[in-house]
Amino acid sequence: MSCSLCRLPFTPGRTSLFPRVIPEGMLTHTQKLYMQHALGVSPDITGLVLDLEWLGGAHAGMLKGINYKTALKHDGKPISIDIESLWYLQPGASEGEADFDWIQWRKRGLEWTAARPNVFPRFRPQVPPARLASLGPIPVSTTDVVTTQPLDVLHAVLPYLDNKSFMHLLATCRTLRRQALTTLQPQARARVLALGWAVPVEWEYQGFVARSRPETAAMGGKSAADIDLAGLAMAHETHSPVDADWHLYLSQVHRSSAMRTRRWQWALAGELARVYREKKAAGPYADGVDKDGKIVRSKAWEEYARKTRPQLSLRPEMFKKPRSR
Repeated sequence: MSCSLCRLPFTPGRTSLFPRVIPEGMLTHTQKLYMQHALGVSPDITGLVLDLEWLGGAHAGMLKGINYKTALKHDGKPISIDIESLWYLQPGASEGEADFDWIQWRKRGLEWTAARPNVFPRFRPQVPPARLASLGPIPVSTTDVVTTQPLDVLHAVLPYLDNKSFMHLLATCRTLRRQALTTLQPQARARVLALGWAVPVEWEYQGFVARSRPETAAMGGKSAADIDLAGLAMAHETHSPVDADWHLYLSQVHRSSAMRTRRWQWALAGELARVYREKKAAGPYADGVDKDGKIVRSKAWEEYARKTRPQLSLRPEMFKKPRSR
């Protein structure tokens, strides 16, 4: 079996009847465990895909209409990431018996695609004093065309730079590096949040809170517990301080394999969402509008919700950790 989003194969579990053995050394033990789990989608389990087509043979598991190969863009230009061509059928093999060419996967330098996309860089709620001290004293005077301008001019110019140029410019001298770590942190924060993929989605953040601060796991409303979340080592649009070390975080999210994978899968998920919206609008699950102008669910949607509601009610129990005896 394979993932319909990233197109990588799932690793076989202990009870697999016909496991496809992964060559030794291709994945770490943690990666193998991570890639054993999946979310199933069908008319009879929670989730919804319209006009799902089974593409048999080597390409079973693909979803029609999704631009897998060039979903990821850089500066508006597509980046080719070809996982699909690594699937093949052995002579005489039947549908559902496709193999994955792990050796070629490694030769193409695609190991990063198997990194866990939920491993975030450590977020620093404060700029360490040692980091500021390492810059040394601020020059008394400067003569270059940038640092001699009023700070308001720098604030006005920086938003026109892409992230790479932003980081490079602020690394050119001690004066700008100090500004980057102090007054310009809000600009770095805005850039991080604009990426989307660079910070955890809400359920990921709540999971981090539950693991690191069990007493503050309940996230509802403003409370003293919410204020305590400002010190967590995980970036968040609301709870993380505006003057935290967003500049360092912006640099780190562009350098780790996990975040590279996350950015790629985020782009693939965007493709999936696009196809979903198009199909939903054209199918029986499309929302309607009543006489008062309010959006209403279709009868097909309501019937689907009725069927899946019992399963949704069981999800909290399904994901509970077993009690230790």
